[in-house]
Parts: sequence; structure tokens; C-alpha cells
Amino acid sequence: MSDISMVPVTSSNIRSMGWSAGDPPIVPPVMRVEFLNGSVYDYADVSEEVFNAVLNAESVGKAYNSIVKNGGYASTKVA
Repeated sequence: MSDISMVPVTSSNIRSMGWSAGDPPIVPPVMRVEFLNGSVYDYADVSEEVFNAVLNAESVGKAYNSIVKNGGYASTKVA
């Protein structure tokens, strides 16, 4: 699992989130989400603007679900 600086969030389901610019065009930007149950997922091609929108949303969990999880981003379980 690559080093992505994680930010703790207030959520009933999400522990922390992080974002990496990657190394385009070879390595796409990645948003990482760590859940309270310990699982961690990476979402490819998430822009910094989208990451910040989720991070700063009134409800992080609702924003994550509507924008990222259901937004068509490819995910990979990393832990």
C-alpha cells in the first residue's frame, strides 16, 4: 500500500481519507478511504476538487456515497 497522507474525518462509517496526485499519465490520481471496520479502498482518477468536496461536506459519508462510490470511479480494495 503506497504512502498517502490520511486525514481523520467525522463519520459513522469512514475513519479517514487521503488523496495523491499520482504521476500522470502513468499513475492516475487516487483517493483512499479507510473505513471504521478496517477496510481500505483506493478510487482511481478522483480529482483533488472532488476529494476536497467530500472531505469538506456536511456529511462525509453521504458525499462519499453519492459522489465517489456511486460516481463511476474504479475502486481497488487495498486492505
